[in-house]
Amino acid sequence: MRIEPPPGVDCTLEQIKWDVETLRILLQQMLARCNVSETNLMRTLDRTGDGTLTEQEFLSSFRMFLLDSPGESRFWDLELAPVLRDAFKLLDSKRGAMSAGRVDMEELSRWLVRPTHRSTTR
Repeated sequence: MRIEPPPGVDCTLEQIKWDVETLRILLQQMLARCNVSETNLMRTLDRTGDGTLTEQEFLSSFRMFLLDSPGESRFWDLELAPVLRDAFKLLDSKRGAMSAGRVDMEELSRWLVRPTHRSTTR
């Protein structure tokens, strides 16, 4: 499983203008292309198996979907990691004492199906 540029678009991941909405759309396309359910995505992302994602799990799991080689670390540091951190903050909607800093299946599913506001700051 790998996030790729949209079908029919001749560009690389590095040439895409990244924001949370672009990430969401490309993730939806990856799931459809690979015939992977949201539940299976959560299982893949959830390295500890506790049914929730920490920001670290979220970042490290997405790194494998987005990068081919360690040489792309500058692209990761400057472009992708900040967008993923923004996405995680948006996903972490429960923010209660027990769930602060963690994203569960409900939050991930809700984000995948609902468009997010595009940021104009990046």
